[in-house]
Amino acid sequence: MEPQKYNFNSFYRYIIANSLFTTRQIDIISRRLENRGTIENISSGAYYRQVKQSRTKIVRLLYSIILLKCVGALDHETFFAIEKMASQIEVMFDQKTSDNSRAESVISVIEQLVKRMCKV
Repeated sequence: MEPQKYNFNSFYRYIIANSLFTTRQIDIISRRLENRGTIENISSGAYYRQVKQSRTKIVRLLYSIILLKCVGALDHETFFAIEKMASQIEVMFDQKTSDNSRAESVISVIEQLVKRMCKV
């Protein structure tokens, strides 16, 4: 997705800040998934280093999810809740306007849900 399509606002920055990825890595991942090539103002060496770091993080995240599922820290309801939240977040990212009060409300709900999903 193009950066403007992400609706850069406090909500987007919050999601990035609480993820394992940087804004640049998310941009690189989305560009590669959409076959849009490299990003501007970055050398090819730095770009491919970011690609490798992103791929490594994704693989490690997937192994972590498998491990957490095996030890019971994640259950079926957690995956359902994550899918539902992700779908709703996609809609917010695609909106053309920024509503900070709505974003803050959604951030609060996400924080509560994530805390409830964490069984540790």
